[in-house]
Amino acid sequence: MVSGVTCILVAALTTARPMSFREALERAAGHSPELAAARLAIPAAEAGAEAAGALPNPTLGASLGPDEPAVFGTVEQRLPVFGQRSSAVSAAAAEIPVARAAVSQRELQLRAEVRRAYYALAAAQEQVTVAGDTARLFGELAEMAARKFEAGSSPQLDVEQAALAQRRASQDVEDRRAALQIARLHLATILGEAPESDIGAADPLLPLPGTRPLVDLLRGVEQHPEVGSAEREREAALARADRERAAVRPTPAVSLEVERLSDPSRVGLRGGLTFEVPMLSQNGGAVRGHQVQAEAAAARRLAARHRLEGAAR
Repeated sequence: MVSGVTCILVAALTTARPMSFREALERAAGHSPELAAARLAIPAAEAGAEAAGALPNPTLGASLGPDEPAVFGTVEQRLPVFGQRSSAVSAAAAEIPVARAAVSQRELQLRAEVRRAYYALAAAQEQVTVAGDTARLFGELAEMAARKFEAGSSPQLDVEQAALAQRRASQDVEDRRAALQIARLHLATILGEAPESDIGAADPLLPLPGTRPLVDLLRGVEQHPEVGSAEREREAALARADRERAAVRPTPAVSLEVERLSDPSRVGLRGGLTFEVPMLSQNGGAVRGHQVQAEAAAARRLAARHRLEGAAR
């Protein structure tokens, strides 16, 4: 009876939908919720760069009253021509490489997660198979011990010990089967599949992949997405600091006033030019804040390089 249950548990492996490691990577790239969310940051950053380049809307004003002039209207347009607009566009555009670097970093992390989860599932499948074979052998030994006891050539203790070993082997099959279900659920979660998906690893555990030479691994550290992401964040922080410096420059505003005069009856025009003078704020705090963010990103880049070099060694 126990061996029959064991066979059913092991046979359940054959009903799983086989999936290769390459197919798992493709599914993760197309269905991972976290990767999809990271990719949405790119069009958001592109929209931010487009919005930063838009000119401010003109201001329209009108008044009507019994005093002279009876009708009065104004049109005013701010002109950020002293680097305010260009620095804002540059700062917003610098966020696009940051978003792309974050996507590259997430893709690399996802690939590593899929590799670990996939081959953990493959190992769990092998462990179920081995445990099932072991349980079958212990079942045969228990039957042999029972027959020998019935023939009078074996003591009762041998029968009890063989039955105990058989029950332990059967319990090990149950434990391995539970571990297999956990490994399958973990991989399905990473791939963005339904939790009840019956996924099976089709690729074998052996042979193990080869290792690249250390000099090649160390050379690739500089191109690692984590290092590149920190560098893009540093550049974006410096661009934001430049934007804050340019924001306090005098911004001219051109205005046109239209007046309707009654004595004599005529329409008068008046042009104006005003400047926003940075007397009360120089944006020093904002500039320094972005500079500190740039320094923090540079520190993260250096820390990532040291950690990756150590991991490679």
